[in-house]
Amino acid sequence: MEELALLYFDGGFLPWPEDTPADVQGLRLAIEKHTPFILELGRAACERPDAEFLPRLTEETLPEALLALSYKHVECSTSLTGVAALHGMTAIHSRDVAAVMQDLHLLHRLSRASVQEPSLITFLVSLGINQAALELVWHSLRDSLLNDSQLGEAQALLNTLDFSPQLLQASFAEIAMFSDTVVELEQNRDGIWGLYTDRPKPTDKALAALLPRGWIMHSKSHLVENELRWIIKPFQDGGIEALFCQHEAFKDWLISNAKWTWGKLDNFFTRLVFPMTVTIHLKAAHVENTRRQAVLACALERHRLRHQTYPAALADLEVGVYSMCLEGVDGKPVRYRLMEEGGYRLWSDGMDGRDDGGSFHLELHPGEKSPQPDDERYQGDWVWRYDAVK
Repeated sequence: MEELALLYFDGGFLPWPEDTPADVQGLRLAIEKHTPFILELGRAACERPDAEFLPRLTEETLPEALLALSYKHVECSTSLTGVAALHGMTAIHSRDVAAVMQDLHLLHRLSRASVQEPSLITFLVSLGINQAALELVWHSLRDSLLNDSQLGEAQALLNTLDFSPQLLQASFAEIAMFSDTVVELEQNRDGIWGLYTDRPKPTDKALAALLPRGWIMHSKSHLVENELRWIIKPFQDGGIEALFCQHEAFKDWLISNAKWTWGKLDNFFTRLVFPMTVTIHLKAAHVENTRRQAVLACALERHRLRHQTYPAALADLEVGVYSMCLEGVDGKPVRYRLMEEGGYRLWSDGMDGRDDGGSFHLELHPGEKSPQPDDERYQGDWVWRYDAVK
């Protein structure tokens, strides 16, 4: 809790109080004193099914260069997420279920509003908001805070967080934005090297002036062609699962295009854009997989409340419309095991596509620093658990 407080206060999300609160309840009171609107927004979020930032993008005049488009709501979304997440954690500590549910609704509405400006940047912001919401759900379930009705409410909220159309929209927007940028680069050749460095050499500027127009357009075509091949088409055919399952082939293709050689002069823009795209797709796959696990976790807790025990298998759950969550983003069934101490563990294969029995990377390789689960170097499973990592 102290680390969260330092993150959100020192990060500029909240003014640090003159009298630093020494306890969780004091921290909650400080949040409500310095950002009283968080309570009003939480109540409003519970009463309204959707949200958006104003003015709408469609009501504004777009800049001549789409790359110069200002995302006004990113900072606001990030700040509100920090405040709502920290307030929710203090409410969980106080076992104030009503406040927890308000903050969960608020994070859900923020996620919906943050993607109204189509771009990979705002999509990343939305993923961060959803991670904060999933964190609140995890702590609430671990502390057995929610009753059957509240679990159903949280489950319904999680089930409406569909990342697929958001990511597809962002991918189309990136193609449009890049195509527009190439037109600008044709008029301002120096800008090409500015994509790589803030201090281009005099020789770089001279070379940029000599670049034929056909090379710029061909490089643009190379990027758009491979955006359609590796992102748009598989996404349209099979959703986020298809993107994740082709990750290794995509990575091999990127490695083969990593160098700018005489035989691959047209991969200039592709080498610039695609590595970031891969990172975003992996992060989206991990958050989506965690969302599905959270939906199942809510169903497991509802089963426990109704039958005083967890089911022997996921097939025994009354999941209904949530049955799609029985599969991870890798297309394989989510694995489930009852623990000796009375809890359970849910997991899916991680980046390596190998079942490690619900173990994290740091358990498999003691002494090594574990990459984050959405890092392609991560070697463990994607796990939903409440027992401590040993």
